[in-house]
Amino acid sequence: WAETQGGGHFVAGIVMKAKDQGLALSVLTSVVSDMRLMITAVNSRFDKNKDAVIEANIRLNGREDIDLLIKKIRSDERIDEVFRTATK
Repeated sequence: WAETQGGGHFVAGIVMKAKDQGLALSVLTSVVSDMRLMITAVNSRFDKNKDAVIEANIRLNGREDIDLLIKKIRSDERIDEVFRTATK
């Protein structure tokens, strides 16, 4: 966890994989907005299988937010995979 200025907020990294890049970004921004979180960094690319890979850093309000964020993203059947990574 990387604690940010202002205390109480943490930045966590996630990686999402999906067939459609625009769809993955749309799901990410929708869930982050609904949870009233903030995207602090995002990188998007295609892997060798031509699947979209979205790497994002999300500012969380508390440690429990990361589990809920991943659960909500996973609930969308169009997202193939989502997991937490170390922040840079």
